[in-house]
Amino acid sequence: MRAFPIRPDIQTATSSAYDGDGFLSVGVDGDGADTNLPAVEAMPPLGLFARPLDPGTDGAGSPLPGQSCSLLRLVGDNDDQAIALTDPRVVPLLPQLGKGGVCVYEPTNEPTDLARLVLNDDGSHRILVHAAQGKRITVEVAGGPSVVIDGGTTPPSVTVTAGSTTLVVDDTGVQAGGPGGQPIALANPAFLAWLATVGAATSAGPPPVFAATKATAK
Repeated sequence: MRAFPIRPDIQTATSSAYDGDGFLSVGVDGDGADTNLPAVEAMPPLGLFARPLDPGTDGAGSPLPGQSCSLLRLVGDNDDQAIALTDPRVVPLLPQLGKGGVCVYEPTNEPTDLARLVLNDDGSHRILVHAAQGKRITVEVAGGPSVVIDGGTTPPSVTVTAGSTTLVVDDTGVQAGGPGGQPIALANPAFLAWLATVGAATSAGPPPVFAATKATAK
């Protein structure tokens, strides 16, 4: 049970680890006389969980200025707790949001991957994913279908997979089915005209009427 009063303090994260019960603890860089503080339990807000990066350190192992995530440390009469805040190493990688904008990002050492949910003026929604060029983005239902947007392939592609069925879209066209599938002949006017000529020359008659609205491939 939390003992009051609580004193907030802004400090920096030195490490992070999970305890035996699966709770995340964060090391705290003390100031002044408090230079060897015990790790404190992280208290992320409901619905959002994040683990800070380890800091950049000098030869003595002390965090370097501007190279560690800041913490809001809640100091009480019993166990302290902390909420991870801003990492200055990540700030230059984030897009500048419009007023009221919100984003969720993962603070990696590469250009930051993040997703934004945007409410358009017409009431519709769109999800924007900002990823470095050449990255792969996967949207997957656990144990179910997936959509993979792969900027690392040549050419870049979008692959939709559901069970054993695969659909690949890139700037060369659309491919349905996996390896070993056969090309599908489209009933375009030139092809139908050729079939009519062949049918007349061989007494096979005109080609059948094509009424299909979809193609199936395996």
